[in-house]
This record gives sequence, structure tokens and C-alpha cells, in this order.
Amino acid sequence: MVSIFFGLRSGCPRLQKIKCPVLALNGEKDLQVSAADNLPLIQKTLEDAGNKDVTTKSLPELNHLFQHAESGSPVEYGAIEETMSPEVLPDDRGLGRQA
Repeated sequence: MVSIFFGLRSGCPRLQKIKCPVLALNGEKDLQVSAADNLPLIQKTLEDAGNKDVTTKSLPELNHLFQHAESGSPVEYGAIEETMSPEVLPDDRGLGRQA
């Protein structure tokens, strides 16, 4: 798995090179990587570079660590008992489970 979210910007050369199927996930309460800003940019950049097998999902109520959270603040991380929400784990089709 490759993580390329830091410094993501329009026309990101790293994203343009990815030709395999992509599933990009982002928690809606992620205060470190904005789902609203990043998911559309990921989708557009990959598709503009010719990758048509792109799925993006914004996951409600989840923080940066894909945990259910009150505010999404990193201050909460240590108090949340959930390791990772089951909605993020792959189902039998290889995509996240539906909530």
C-alpha cells in the first residue's frame, strides 16, 4: 500500500502514474486530511491521467485513524477503544463494508 496524501495538489505526479485500481478512503471527521478537499482531487487527478478504475469513499463519523469519533481531534485518539471501524475492512468484493 502506498500513502501519498501529504502535499497532495492538483496534477500530483505520483498520482498520475498509478494505473491499477484505486480505493481511496477518508474519514469525514478527519481533521488532518480533509475528505471534502482530497477525495475529489484524487478522483480527478487519477481519471485525468487515464485511470478509470477509481473509487473514493468518505466515511461518516470516522476520524483519521478510521475510528468512530466525537470531534475527530487527535486528542481523542488515546481514549477511543475501537482500533478500526468494521466499515473500513474489506468485504468479499475487496471494498469496504456498507454501513
